[in-house]
Amino acid sequence: MARWIVALLTLTVVAAPAEGKRPKKQREAPPPVEAPAEPSPDDAVPDATATERMNNERLNAFIVNLLGEEAGPGARKAPNQWEFDLEGYRVMVITDENADRMRMMVPITPAAELPPGLERRMLQANFDAVLDARYAIAQGVVWSAFIHPLSPLDDDQLVSGLAQTVTAAATFGTAFTSGAFVFGGGDTQQIHEDLYRRILERSRVRDQGI
Repeated sequence: MARWIVALLTLTVVAAPAEGKRPKKQREAPPPVEAPAEPSPDDAVPDATATERMNNERLNAFIVNLLGEEAGPGARKAPNQWEFDLEGYRVMVITDENADRMRMMVPITPAAELPPGLERRMLQANFDAVLDARYAIAQGVVWSAFIHPLSPLDDDQLVSGLAQTVTAAATFGTAFTSGAFVFGGGDTQQIHEDLYRRILERSRVRDQGI
């Protein structure tokens, strides 16, 4: 009987928790974090400038408006190429939307027919007189050209580029100017403005629907 009592007391001591200590509670798992919802296309904020950037379709609309409904639609020779007459000069426009480039060109004369010293005069004019336009030689032809990134162009810059390119062709061999103004410090003093202003005025008349 005494042995049973001793054994029972021994089991009770082993099973009982130590005085002053409580059993540790298991840490609860944190609630799952929900992934943020994907934004709906309807919730996206539209890029206000995306619809205003110049591209082939906007450029075509500009040329049609400039030339009028009779001549304008026929100017487009390919999705990215236009060719038309303006103030008696043949204008070619070529774009590359992937490269974001636009080039306006007017052929002037065969390069082989340039008299001595005229190439030097072209370079002088490129410095101080033709401004945004340029004289260049390519494929055996002397050109006036206006080259610019396509997407940032607006209608005013297109008009200015056209006017400068045509005026540079018209004044080749004489004033060598794009018609806007002459940059000081160069060799060119004479300014030829009449053709430049006519093209600007023509664009204003079209825009006003006159």
